[in-house]
Amino acid sequence: MFKTEVSKSEYLELIKNTNHRKALAKLRSSNHNLRINSENLRICQYCSSHEIENEIHFLLYCNHYQNIRKQLTNDIKVKYAGFESLNLGEQDKINNVDTYVCKKLGYFVYEALQIRNEYTNGQIHNKFQPIVL
Repeated sequence: MFKTEVSKSEYLELIKNTNHRKALAKLRSSNHNLRINSENLRICQYCSSHEIENEIHFLLYCNHYQNIRKQLTNDIKVKYAGFESLNLGEQDKINNVDTYVCKKLGYFVYEALQIRNEYTNGQIHNKFQPIVL
């Protein structure tokens, strides 16, 4: 999805936590290490879906983040009872202008990226551990 006007995005003002704001800005500007650029290595390694690890998969579908995603959606459903019945375009309109949703989304992206980095670092660290027989 593309911006249609040149202006500062509202979420930059709405999300006060610097780490959360940076994480969401990096995701929105493709300044991340999701596996969408390496053509032969694009499949998500964090779940068994065999889907390309792009921003949509990361935000909405990857099972690796389902616990914190469930908390995010539960929190949003408290404020917007019909949120699950909205289509993706209508949901996007809510998260672009609502302070509560922007803050929750910033938290989710930050935490999910932390989980992803811990998992990645653990995999690399464990890869070089000596085998004890």
